[in-house]
Amino acid sequence: MAKKIEEMTGVCRFCHQSRIVRGAEFMTEEQVTETATLQCSCEAAKVYRTKVQRADTAKEHVDKLFGDASGDYAQPDEIMDFMKHGIDVINNGYIKNLTINMIKGLKCKIALTTDDKIKVSREVKSVVEFKQ
Repeated sequence: MAKKIEEMTGVCRFCHQSRIVRGAEFMTEEQVTETATLQCSCEAAKVYRTKVQRADTAKEHVDKLFGDASGDYAQPDEIMDFMKHGIDVINNGYIKNLTINMIKGLKCKIALTTDDKIKVSREVKSVVEFKQ
């Protein structure tokens, strides 16, 4: 069943200007407000839009590095959700970086860089040793 597209009135959460937004007929008030805010041209909305895009891009990188298509590095949904929540915490300015040590020497590092980007990296520690 196709969703019907409607025009609705949303309000930017920063400057409180009303905007006409297009969206699915069953959008919640919060979704309409979010859409209006992302489309607004006020300075606070521009900063917010950049922040949202930065987090979305970092989450895409987590999917590439640790998602189903990453082969041996694929992680369960609980770990993926934890990494993405870490991105949100970093993006909101509560912490600067996060390191997650996983089994088999796999490590995920998420950090805010000096140029205000979120860096996601995958490290693999490979140690071969024999014990007798």
